[in-house]
Amino acid sequence: LFDHLAGKHTVGLYPLLPDDNCWLLAVDFDKSDWQEAVTAFRHACIDWSIDYLVERSRSGNGAHLWIFFNELIPAKDARKLGFALLDKAMEQHAGLSFDSYDRLFPNQDTMPEGGFGNLIALPLQQIPRQAGNSVFVDEHFQPYQNQWQTLSSITKTQRKQVYELLGKIA
Repeated sequence: LFDHLAGKHTVGLYPLLPDDNCWLLAVDFDKSDWQEAVTAFRHACIDWSIDYLVERSRSGNGAHLWIFFNELIPAKDARKLGFALLDKAMEQHAGLSFDSYDRLFPNQDTMPEGGFGNLIALPLQQIPRQAGNSVFVDEHFQPYQNQWQTLSSITKTQRKQVYELLGKIA
């Protein structure tokens, strides 16, 4: 991890665990309208009282929106939540194309045979960070002053809340 933060390597993680559970959901946005789509997705999270962090991508031309869980959640349910939030964002912002939405991490409901799932790079790698990328940003897409304080202050989404929200949309 130190080498990642120091810029010697890029380190990532596989959110999908071998037992098909996960601790987080990340939503990947790329392309020209990424800021508008991320803003719409943020509003959906706020409406459902889900805390999140937005990380500007390493290239600066996209973002990952991160949601963390207080305990393990089946990946299929985390992904259902992600798709439900995306649907809500699309309903509230019907004029947006959402072409910039790329995918969810974890990208699968279950672990592929002999595989690991999909890798997502960790934020805060030094080289992109020096250009203002791979950092957590506020609602105006400006980097937070203290990245570590911002990360440590995130409220993890409770498992109970996930299932209450999924129950409402079923």
